[in-house]
Amino acid sequence: LNEGCSNVLQEAMFTQRPIIATDVGGNPDLIQHNQNGILVESNDHIELALSILRLRDDTLHAKQLAENARSTALRLYPLDVMVRAYERVYMEEYYRKIASKRKFRKKVKLATLEQ
Repeated sequence: LNEGCSNVLQEAMFTQRPIIATDVGGNPDLIQHNQNGILVESNDHIELALSILRLRDDTLHAKQLAENARSTALRLYPLDVMVRAYERVYMEEYYRKIASKRKFRKKVKLATLEQ
């Protein structure tokens, strides 16, 4: 299991949730263990369960982790930057689709003229 920078983690950070994540992929780039979340080893079900229980029992610690996670998210991913990035992705895809449709129509037109 390997994922780059997890959107789900980013969303959880923005919504100020206490986070427990596996120490794989891009997760350690977002989560600093016991600062803005908890990292557990992949496939360590006991460590995961103990971490869940720890946050359930220590609500002050859970709240602090969640607040720190939101602060980290706002620092790393300011909303205006994220909106521009998503807008760029959608516009690039939109123009790519338009260009491919035009190429297709041009090919069809050329094919009908050749007949």
